[in-house]
Amino acid sequence: MHRTIRSLSVLVAAAVLLAGPTSSERDAVGKRVFTSHPSAPSQLYINEAVGDTRVVTLPGKNKLYELLLYPTKLTRKPLKAVVMLSGDIAGTLYLTQQKPPLGPVDIDGFVQDSETSLRVVFGQYGDLGAGCSLQNLNQFNPYGKSHGRHGDPSRSLGDLGYTAVASNHFRLLDSAVSLTGTRSVLGRLALVQDRQSGRTGCGVVGYASGGV
Repeated sequence: MHRTIRSLSVLVAAAVLLAGPTSSERDAVGKRVFTSHPSAPSQLYINEAVGDTRVVTLPGKNKLYELLLYPTKLTRKPLKAVVMLSGDIAGTLYLTQQKPPLGPVDIDGFVQDSETSLRVVFGQYGDLGAGCSLQNLNQFNPYGKSHGRHGDPSRSLGDLGYTAVASNHFRLLDSAVSLTGTRSVLGRLALVQDRQSGRTGCGVVGYASGGV
């Protein structure tokens, strides 16, 4: 994607100053903007049609920018979650985010009867009614992205791709999903699929003991 943005960058520069609830006389003349919001991250959406702005995007995509605003002082403790897998592939996934909401999520997986590689996918909902079926899974894809490899910015947020399995264990680090905020996978369905056999296992992501 190619972007030439002038006045829009001014808006973004002003937006990053959204830091707290206080104000001053100097702020009143418009040199600085403050806001207070009870949740983190807060969200600011900027339409592309502002001043001298030219954006080249993929056809059919929504030309809307999302800026996530996080607190300037992050005091959150590490977050931990767990998934108990059932189905053709049983096991346990341990999810840890050391520095929420910005830090990557570490997925430590222990699975049975899989020695090749597994695909890890998160669903939009935590509904087990459709079983552990990848075809019936409503994938977690809040930005309407196409499917891509792990680490590809154009990938669906909930599709972490394939990861190697050795001795019934795998380790995966992902910087796109989170355990808090708009990208959180908590309460969503986690599904693993064996690359060779197509067998699957699934479970709902929930807070682990001591992880809140």
